[in-house]
Amino acid sequence: IYLDFASKTTNLLSNTGTAGIGEAPQLSTTYAEYDNGASVFNFYDNFAGTTLSSKWIANGAIYSVNNGLTYGVNLNHDVLVSATSFTSPYVLEYYGYGTASSSDAGIYFNIQGTTANLNSNLWAQRRINFSDQLYIYTAGGYTPESSFTYTIDGTNHIYTLINGLNNNPLIMKVDYNTKETSTTFPSTYPSGSYGPRHAEVWYWTRIRAYPPAGTMPSYTFGSVG
Repeated sequence: IYLDFASKTTNLLSNTGTAGIGEAPQLSTTYAEYDNGASVFNFYDNFAGTTLSSKWIANGAIYSVNNGLTYGVNLNHDVLVSATSFTSPYVLEYYGYGTASSSDAGIYFNIQGTTANLNSNLWAQRRINFSDQLYIYTAGGYTPESSFTYTIDGTNHIYTLINGLNNNPLIMKVDYNTKETSTTFPSTYPSGSYGPRHAEVWYWTRIRAYPPAGTMPSYTFGSVG
């Protein structure tokens, strides 16, 4: 597959997914003007406007929407979750930043259902400049599975969770660079909804297809014409 890069013009950009080139929501002067992510990915939200879409269930969560999702601190762990459930394997990604300084931020994944405090797995992006953790959450308690280098630093990144078949492997990436690979995480919760825990800002989030055999295609760049 050969891909040519063209200059950015309104002739080429489109938010319909049927013609032209899409663009991430934060890159246009008008937020999400040319964002066609909803036409591309299995699940997608750019949180445009000021109202949470029907793609999410609030569960008492603290949040605000204003061309992006700002998720607040809720020590009751009421979790905003996707209204759609997904079965592994899949790839979960979001673009944004964490703001936690005294509590765990992070994403819940593989929640069984859409109500608060149900069994789940958690990628805890633990405070600014503090190590991350993978947890199992069961009956109100957390069991740590692994710890790795912090990913929350107060600036925007693309965060990726590659969830293999029955949670094997789990691969965490930041800006497409691998931070942690877990091959021993339990397969207790193979499917469900997902959402942020607290103290995060998301500009877009998506579920995309798991690559065949877990291997992304290779790519090379030629000279610029």
